[in-house]
Amino acid sequence: MVEAQGGSRRAKYGNELIKKWSTKLTEIYGKGYDYTNLSRFRKFYLCFPILGTACQLSWSYYRYLISIKNENKRNYYINLCIKNHLTVRELRKEIKSNSYERLIDKETKIDIITPTKYSITTDMKNPVIIPVKNEVISEHDLEINILANLDFFFRQLGSGFTYVGHQYKISDGKNNYYIDKVNLNKM
Repeated sequence: MVEAQGGSRRAKYGNELIKKWSTKLTEIYGKGYDYTNLSRFRKFYLCFPILGTACQLSWSYYRYLISIKNENKRNYYINLCIKNHLTVRELRKEIKSNSYERLIDKETKIDIITPTKYSITTDMKNPVIIPVKNEVISEHDLEINILANLDFFFRQLGSGFTYVGHQYKISDGKNNYYIDKVNLNKM
């Protein structure tokens, strides 16, 4: 109980200190140092005490990432941004669609990738979410919806996929067959 009280005192003191400095820094440097931003800066430091791992994305990304308490989950989204060159809007969409929660095999410890650690892997999600604009009644309707949203669909599959075509014709010499979707996965 004493430790909990000490923690709340430290938090209260930290908040008062942030208020005090936000007032001073705002007078000197302008509105970028208000209480909200200084609180975010502090939270950023607590999430990423080693600066080298945090330099791969801009502050716009970290504003959304620092609110994620689970380190593995946060690192997954950072890696997703780096590997797939996501925009901030795409990152928000991935977070909102619970991309991390839908992973089939979650690693026990996810580290932030560096350019030397980077390799193309697929992070398959289960289930794959397909945005549907009209009611899907048949397999053909589903195919039309997927074709209309190919970019979004392949992001759901993970990184490393390339779209080759749909209704792709293959032949065994006697018969012709048509494959719905052909994707290549780089290994």
